[in-house]
Amino acid sequence: MIPKEVLESPDKLGITEHSQTKPSLFVEAMNTFSAVPATSRAPEEPVEEKGWQFATPDLKAWVDKNKRARELALEAVQKPPGSFPLAILANSDERVVAVRYFQKMHLFVEFLLDSARKFESEDRLDEALACYVAVARLGSDAAKSDLGVRLNANWLTMRALNAMQQWAAAPKQTTELVQKAIREFSALEPRPATPSISVLQDWHISRRNLHAAIWGDAPTPPKDRAVAELWWVRWFLPWELWRLERLTDAVYAADLEEADAIGSDLTRLGYVSMTAERAARWDHQGDGPWKFERTTFAEPAEAQFPFSPAHFVDDLARERMALIGLAVADFKRVHKERPKFLQELVPTYFRRLPSDPWTGGDFLYEREGLPNDMSFTNGRIEPRVPFLASAGITDCRFVQRLTTPTSTPSFEVVSRLSPSGKNVRRRSPQYFDGPMLRLP
Repeated sequence: MIPKEVLESPDKLGITEHSQTKPSLFVEAMNTFSAVPATSRAPEEPVEEKGWQFATPDLKAWVDKNKRARELALEAVQKPPGSFPLAILANSDERVVAVRYFQKMHLFVEFLLDSARKFESEDRLDEALACYVAVARLGSDAAKSDLGVRLNANWLTMRALNAMQQWAAAPKQTTELVQKAIREFSALEPRPATPSISVLQDWHISRRNLHAAIWGDAPTPPKDRAVAELWWVRWFLPWELWRLERLTDAVYAADLEEADAIGSDLTRLGYVSMTAERAARWDHQGDGPWKFERTTFAEPAEAQFPFSPAHFVDDLARERMALIGLAVADFKRVHKERPKFLQELVPTYFRRLPSDPWTGGDFLYEREGLPNDMSFTNGRIEPRVPFLASAGITDCRFVQRLTTPTSTPSFEVVSRLSPSGKNVRRRSPQYFDGPMLRLP
């Protein structure tokens, strides 16, 4: 059954209702700042990775010129969330406006991050922190508005937290400022109900976009059209389009059931209680409506089938690991070495150490890294690089291979959640089915 919230209005999906709230100051800030110069960056010296000293003169002038936009964004952080009405930016096709809105938001995020790097280069670390918090808050607020595109608030939070790993290790950093950063970002952690709200929002948007695309209400440019959007399909194979709509609803309904279970576990237990059957289903394996995805037309680009809501738990794990990363960076600055155990960060940085939402226990901590390469769901770690890792949906662990006394130790990955209920080796011993965080 399709929930009433999907069929009717997004107002009940946890989305900000435009008629009852004022436009967000973030909107005014985005409309205030000017476009970035075409020659703003030197591709071989990316600002995000190398630092502000590699910014071009045009980029530096652009950041200085848009001081007022930055002030409005920092002011928006101090106010309650406002709405992001599309009408503020343009009056045209809703999907086109939504894409433009998203592009403008992305550009504004780059501006705030560049502003933060500028402040870091000048040792104005408190002002840099304010810019990073504004990035995360922008994502959190925008995700609550009906922008017509799928927005994951975690995307902007992680953009800020990833950039802050270098900020936390700055020579003139202070423990008090790192503690403040951890408090402010902890307050932005998504609520347990977020997975269900997110699925309902995506479902509402996808259903609307799919209907408009396949029935010709909002035609896509010819070169970008899927088969389901071609005129002759509407005339000669309309039942396949109805079937595609029903299949999309079925996939979202299954994902909503999964999201409800995730939210319930996080509320009751503080973590997600996993079984082998859950892991297989939530990974879109085995029985489920997704197995029929290849039996009909491919969905249009504007209405892609959703990712499993299990990615919400991975995102939550990444956020928590990033907060631990800030603490580890400051601990290393103060003590000239990383902590031997994560519990050494308590109580200076945390009253209680953030837990892995997949297990309820501590994150995996490799202080000196591993002697061999290891791939994770969000990247690859080279040998001897320290990192944190979440056990992931299948509860992975590292085990040391049996070697001769004189050989270099090596590790492989085992998973606790298998149909047999026993620890089993991964098909690829160098693939860990969970997210990780490199430590500075």
